Amino acid sequence: YCQHIKKLTQDLQCAFVDMATTLQQQELKQQPDSQSAISPTAVVPNPWAAPATNFISHTWSYAFEVPFEIMCNIAQEQHNQGKQAYFWFDVFSNNQHAVTHVVDTETLSQLFGSSVLAIGRVDLVLSPWKSPLALQRSWCIWEIISSLKPEYADKVELQLHTIKSKQAYSTVGCSVQLAQSYRLCV
Repeated sequence: YCQHIKKLTQDLQCAFVDMATTLQQQELKQQPDSQSAISPTAVVPNPWAAPATNFISHTWSYAFEVPFEIMCNIAQEQHNQGKQAYFWFDVFSNNQHAVTHVVDTETLSQLFGSSVLAIGRVDLVLSPWKSPLALQRSWCIWEIISSLKPEYADKVELQLHTIKSKQAYSTVGCSVQLAQSYRLCV
């Protein structure tokens, strides 16, 4: 699915979320509104883009439907609690045209750590449930270990998610499978 995002963002050479926000801002500024005029330089509030509340840890080898269904389930859970879920999902959040540079481990750890602390929650996608692919990927293991640092104990919540059944239901505008969530206590 990353290849599709790269094609969509090719002209702007930016992250998908930045492209979508830019296009929405341009469209809103061009629409005639009899009640108020929007300045061409005004930043228009965007209800679907905000600081992340959930960091999604997954492997790119999953079919897109796997993390998407789990994100829909998380969104429903948080909606039921009166909260809005905003996801940091690398495919949409990172500029896929600028991921070729190498960063040393210490810098990467600091960047990841500060991002996870700011978000406060890591949602780990584990599928298939009998042998999760994420637990076979060194990058995902690194994200888990980084999220479990002792200094993050009361600041970062790690949630484990796996698809449990094929029973479909409709939620937050998407059809998803029921997912089981587990809280990892360390």
